[in-house]
Amino acid sequence: MYVSTKIVGVNVTRGKVREFFDNIALETILKIYVNESYYGAFLLTPDMLKEFVIGNLFSEGVIDSLKDIQKIEISKDIARVESTRIVSELLKAKRNLVEFSCVAGDIGELAAIIGRYRVSSDIMLNASTIVEVFRTLHERMPVFRATGCTHGAALLDERGEIDCLAEDLGRHNAVDKVAGFALLRGLNLNRYALILTGRETPQIVLKAARIGTPIVCSFSAPTLGAIKLAKALGLTLVGFVRGGRFNVYSHPERIRIDFTSRQSL
Repeated sequence: MYVSTKIVGVNVTRGKVREFFDNIALETILKIYVNESYYGAFLLTPDMLKEFVIGNLFSEGVIDSLKDIQKIEISKDIARVESTRIVSELLKAKRNLVEFSCVAGDIGELAAIIGRYRVSSDIMLNASTIVEVFRTLHERMPVFRATGCTHGAALLDERGEIDCLAEDLGRHNAVDKVAGFALLRGLNLNRYALILTGRETPQIVLKAARIGTPIVCSFSAPTLGAIKLAKALGLTLVGFVRGGRFNVYSHPERIRIDFTSRQSL
């Protein structure tokens, strides 16, 4: 599946004009129907489409496992899913969580609805592992290297190995792709960290909690709502992983500081 193409453009450098070939990312619109009802349309790169559909339904709370999907068909720009579940109160609960994380909501009411999503895991990740994986992350993203146009998401295990990496135009889509990959292969996401290149928002934090990843790390910054929601959901939120340093905004107990006296953050 091609995810980029070449076009002829005009480059202007220091007053000089020339024609050039450039690598451009491709996109497609995928419309999803669940039990014959319209679910949504998504703009994404045309790869890992099955993983995306399954991962999106999983991270949005529509399904709990592959057992909830009876059949999935993807033809051109349409995906049709037959499920034993119905899109209902689960999505409403998700919206409530995001709203509470972004505004000053009643803490008691928030606490009452997070039980289903709260993450519990004794996973430990070395600080040096976080630093090292981000040093080489973009090198592992071929579409980004060719076009500079994609976000990335990856699943990092406790040994420091990446088991899946996905690229997409949208950071949410990239997360959905790795979530679908994990579900299809039966991975225990409770033993993985979610690695991102984009900013950390309440929606990203909720996706991570919904699929069960206890640690989220990103090149970029978190919003205040993301930090509040991560604290409430038991997630370790790490941001600004750049140049051998990073910030931990919630539940730092899962990060093991393993640098020697010659190393520093």
